[in-house]
Amino acid sequence: MANEHGSEQVRTQIDIIYRTESRRIFATLIRLLGDFDLAEDALHEAFRVAMEQWPRDGVPANPRAWLVSTGRFKAIDALRRRARFDASLVVLAEQLDRWEAPSDAFLVTYDADLGDSVPSLDFESLDLP
Repeated sequence: MANEHGSEQVRTQIDIIYRTESRRIFATLIRLLGDFDLAEDALHEAFRVAMEQWPRDGVPANPRAWLVSTGRFKAIDALRRRARFDASLVVLAEQLDRWEAPSDAFLVTYDADLGDSVPSLDFESLDLP
């Protein structure tokens, strides 16, 4: 019961901090990150992490600095994930550019005696050595 009461107090503190400090934290994140949308996402991520950690670990001595720092690190992580994803798209595009479609000789044909349920490959039109 005492832990639940303490947890509720921490949630109340987080709510007060959000109402009184979120605009300043947001402005700081915009200045640090240079991107409005990224700063907004980082702000919400920082408060989400605070909701998870602070009831367990306690409210830090300087909550605003903690939230700015956490938001900044979350934004950096998001940028790194985005960069890895973008790089993988480039690699995939290069692989698709090199890929050659199979020739008509390898198209699947169906044996008329067995019906359409058993596919077979037509190698008769290939010019094999």
